[in-house]
Amino acid sequence: MTGTVLETDFAPDRLLYANGYDGALYCDWVTLEAGASGSKVYLGQQFIGSGDSTLSGGTNPDGIEVALGSGGHAAGSGFEIYVPYDAMGQGVGPLSEIKLFAAVVKPWGDITSQTLPQSNDWPGYTPNFNAIAGVQAVTVAEQALPAGDIDADGIVDATDTTLFVSVLLGIDQDPDRVARSDLSDDGRADGLDVQPFIQALLGN
Repeated sequence: MTGTVLETDFAPDRLLYANGYDGALYCDWVTLEAGASGSKVYLGQQFIGSGDSTLSGGTNPDGIEVALGSGGHAAGSGFEIYVPYDAMGQGVGPLSEIKLFAAVVKPWGDITSQTLPQSNDWPGYTPNFNAIAGVQAVTVAEQALPAGDIDADGIVDATDTTLFVSVLLGIDQDPDRVARSDLSDDGRADGLDVQPFIQALLGN
């Protein structure tokens, strides 16, 4: 895929690469940088058609999940992918949009017509997407996380309580979780955030 040119208004900063081989799916997570080589982390593997989306054997701290094939709860057919916001590096709060592009690629790097958004063309090897008609990326509006949702999973529960306490004690210094723990919006996570967190936890 070296030499592929994306549309000028689409500059992805993350790439999930899933490679199917001999009944297994091997997944890499690549951080892309403009004008430089990306940095790759091997997330792990999963058996094609197993119905399970958990990746094993790699480094996957954010819990990215990938499933391919028929059967089971994780993937009825085709691909199902779960990428937490933390893995995308989007930070905290409501963001305007997330852009997504997906494609099935031949072993030799030929990009097929099986893309998201759907393409009527066969882009081929090292295509220039500026020369291909249509919109290249799907735009997904992101919803705001609820106050107190420290782990950014969309709900406020006991897991968030544990993380919130760890942040206040200085044990957890992850910048995203620290920012989510600042419920009083004064620029720091401290005792003033305890009452608003309890209210968020109780749904008040």
